[in-house]
Amino acid sequence: MKLLIDNDLSSVLAEALREGDYDVVHVREIGLRDAPDGLIVARAVAENRVIVSRDNDFGTLPTLGAHGRTSLVLLRGGFQGTWEDQREALLELLPALEDELEQGCIAVFHRGRIRVHPLRER
Repeated sequence: MKLLIDNDLSSVLAEALREGDYDVVHVREIGLRDAPDGLIVARAVAENRVIVSRDNDFGTLPTLGAHGRTSLVLLRGGFQGTWEDQREALLELLPALEDELEQGCIAVFHRGRIRVHPLRER
């Protein structure tokens, strides 16, 4: 699975996920640190990457599926803390959601639960 880590999460998280055998880039590594969300989504679609963020605005973007299909993982609740907590949650939960993320969805991770919202076809 290929991931694109948003600017509101640590670049250390990206490095730690690479050690877990994920293909990960952080927006700062590809010159998108201050880019608007729509441009980040377009890049994720072009590279077939799942966006990982704490930014609720991504979930309301009409562009999330406008340029193709991508998925979003939103870290909420207890996952707002350290990059270590975020890494552990992602390493545990991403494999279980691989099919849904491949189809296109918004997966919201709260401590103790996951909500998955499939993206509608446009």
